[in-house]
Amino acid sequence: SSSSSSSSSSSGSSSSNANWGAIVTACAVGIAGSLLISRLVTRPKRKKERGAQAEGRGSTSSRSAKWVDLLHKLDPALNHAGRTVSPRQIGRTHAASKSIAEVPQATHVVRIVLTGGPCGGKSSALKELRKRGTEAGFDVYSAPEVPTVLFNGGAQLPTDEEGLFTFQLAIMKLQLRLERSWTTIAEATGRPSIVVFDRGLFDPKGYMGPKTWERCLQHLNGSSDHSADEHGVTEEYLKQRYSGVIHMVTAADGARKYYKWGDTVDDSGNRVQRSTTPDEAVLLDKRMRQVWAGHSRHVVIHNTGTFQDKVSACTTAVLAIADEVHPAEVARARASADGAAANQQQQ
Repeated sequence: SSSSSSSSSSSGSSSSNANWGAIVTACAVGIAGSLLISRLVTRPKRKKERGAQAEGRGSTSSRSAKWVDLLHKLDPALNHAGRTVSPRQIGRTHAASKSIAEVPQATHVVRIVLTGGPCGGKSSALKELRKRGTEAGFDVYSAPEVPTVLFNGGAQLPTDEEGLFTFQLAIMKLQLRLERSWTTIAEATGRPSIVVFDRGLFDPKGYMGPKTWERCLQHLNGSSDHSADEHGVTEEYLKQRYSGVIHMVTAADGARKYYKWGDTVDDSGNRVQRSTTPDEAVLLDKRMRQVWAGHSRHVVIHNTGTFQDKVSACTTAVLAIADEVHPAEVARARASADGAAANQQQQ
């Protein structure tokens, strides 16, 4: 839902400006992080490992420099990669006069959470979704995973209970503002849009106990800090925020020989450090399924068939959800894409 409708009309101008300032800040972080994630997704596979000596101190320094480069430099090609070849205006937007607490789904933007256990194929699925989604006439936006943005920026995970609460609450606040910012940006274009969030607001629930979760919700819904921008954020509200939730099951559950952990290389050819063991990955995966089970469009993609079958199933599920939630927009997007294809053939 659009963040433009999140503040009460009775709020003072200074409060409104502060809220918008926070949203703009979150949006800036989101854009930088999205470029980071997208760059890693689309970057071609690296060459074979260069040997133990090349993997030493110099390699670590080089990787650190590349992370900084990806976080702070704009890539124009990536900026255009998610735009459909057949741009089309929808017309007026739907959320301008609606309260997000009352109607969180009052937007033409299709919002999808991509979640699951580690090494589930999310990056590969996002790459195909961007390709097929743009071919179908949608602009496809890929928002970053908030914890990854924070950790790559230097944040450290606290070890004490109060520190963990503060950290998780900060993640949820940034996630909420980031989602509202991406939705506002996509909606403002007036074009058929799909926004894919790398994990959503229920994922943190799998990393904390019930009391801590309730405490986070109390802070988010405004009962603790009286934030007008976050008023009305309850568990029921969170369930309604997303058009659909796609769970990519970890390779450790059903395709264990393909599960990569330790100091390894992911499916996009990038070096990653994954400390989660296969058994831990399975438990975490089940926990993520449990926390999202209450969503009405919760699709679980298992490790059946080939990996490409799994990736294709994810994209098919997203487009099916878009068709179910916004059938009129899907029909218009298809007509626009067909028209663009016909024009290309004539040329």
